[in-house]
This record gives sequence, C-alpha cells and structure tokens, in this order.
Amino acid sequence: SIFQKLRGKFYTTSRSSLNCSDRTLFLKNHVELKETSESDVYRLRPSYYLLDSIGDITSINMCRDVNVSKEIQANQTICTIEWTGYKISAADELYHAIWANSEGVEKISIPSKCHIVSVNSNSDNCATINNFNDWIVDIEISKNQIASMSHLILDEDEYDEYCDTIDY
Repeated sequence: SIFQKLRGKFYTTSRSSLNCSDRTLFLKNHVELKETSESDVYRLRPSYYLLDSIGDITSINMCRDVNVSKEIQANQTICTIEWTGYKISAADELYHAIWANSEGVEKISIPSKCHIVSVNSNSDNCATINNFNDWIVDIEISKNQIASMSHLILDEDEYDEYCDTIDY
C-alpha cells in the first residue's frame, strides 16, 4: 500500500509512488488541500460539502493581511466567502417544505501556520468556485505541520463518512 498510518490518519510514504496532483486532504472545517507538483505546496479551496451546503457564492474576500510570501498563523482567517441560498423554513399541514432565502459568510482558515505562495486572481469569479473548478490560494505547509494536524485531516472516504454525520 502507498499509505501508512500516521497518528491515525493516512499519509503518503512515497511521493514517487503516486501522482502528487491527485492527493487531496480534507480538513474537518471543510477546507480542501490539493497537493501540487511543488514540494509542500497545496491548493486551498472550500470542500465540495461546504459548497453544496451553503448555496451560491456571491463574493470571496481575501483578508487584508493575506498576500504572497506572507506567513499565516494557525486558525487565521485567509478569506471569507459570502453566499446566498435557500433553506427549509417550515412545513405546511401536508408536510410540503416551505423555503426561505438565506445568506451567510463562511471563514476559510487552516489550523496550522503556512505561507501564501500565490493568490488566484480568478477566485473572484465565483461561478468557477461554485462549479468545483477553482482554488483560492496556494499555501506552503511542511510535512511536520501536516502531521501536527493529522487528527483534523481526512482522506476522501473518511471525509465523506464525516460529512454523513453532520446535520446541516
């Protein structure tokens, strides 16, 4: 197997044994980190579960102190995502759902220090983020920092199971 257990979570043992661009990690705060071909660099984006649960993104706002080469502290907000959608607000006597408009803001962060490598200038084009085709920032984060977050990192199957337990 190309995976070994590290503090209870999967971690690749050999970069050459798999296509690095196919390795995606999921955090329990619904952030997706997709490994790039550059050493220790990951593409950060909201997870498919978060995108599905919030509705349509209306804007992505980078925090003022987030820019290329900047060190980001653990749990520091990298950007906020404003969204609109619908929620079930009530049901009538025949159990028909009654829908209401809903809106909100999601903060995107990771629970470890990292460096911003690049900011996607197209991330303000919300249509691409809504369609799961785009990323927000590239971050550099060491393998030791990834290991320190292992209790929060899930592979795709584990993430799907985790999301099945959430009642949104």
